[in-house]
Amino acid sequence: VPQWAIGLNGDTLKPDGFVNFFGERNLPFKFYVANQGVLLGDSSAYDQNIATLKIYISTFNPVTLVAKLSNMLLSVANASQDDEANVLQYSRKEKDQSQLWLLEAAGDGYYFLVAQHSNKVLHVRSKEEGSDVFQRSKDGSDNQKWKLESAKDDYYFLVSKHSSKLLHVRGQGEGSDVVQHSKDDSDNQKWKLEDA
Repeated sequence: VPQWAIGLNGDTLKPDGFVNFFGERNLPFKFYVANQGVLLGDSSAYDQNIATLKIYISTFNPVTLVAKLSNMLLSVANASQDDEANVLQYSRKEKDQSQLWLLEAAGDGYYFLVAQHSNKVLHVRSKEEGSDVFQRSKDGSDNQKWKLESAKDDYYFLVSKHSSKLLHVRGQGEGSDVVQHSKDDSDNQKWKLEDA
């Protein structure tokens, strides 16, 4: 039974316009075609490409990062402008710039998460389990680079390039600390990007 094609014309197997769009922007793209006895790629390609587009769109406008565990937002403590100001979760506050983040491409599918109020980036201290996460002036180190991996249902895991550990909120309460933790698939590690 013929199925849809993603990235390739189902009859000619030549690239379609999406390939150029993703390629010109250096975005990862997944192919899929199942037609006339040809099977290339995986049917999950559609969902993966949509997730890539959502992240790409988020590089133009600030977003909030919503913890699935608590429905609270990733926030810089006391709206501090200082290096090493702690990052916690707080309830949504109207027009609070310390809860807004901009995704800035860092290469190889990673991003800097830039705090809108301070122009500083999300930084993890070390590779240790439970290591603290805070804001710091951008220095381009792997401590400041994060990859968004699908956690399904429009949520993402935020993976540190430095440690391969995930952004993790310690509890459901107001002001619960945010650290890095090995992947355990808990809601503590799932984040939704929402337009600010």
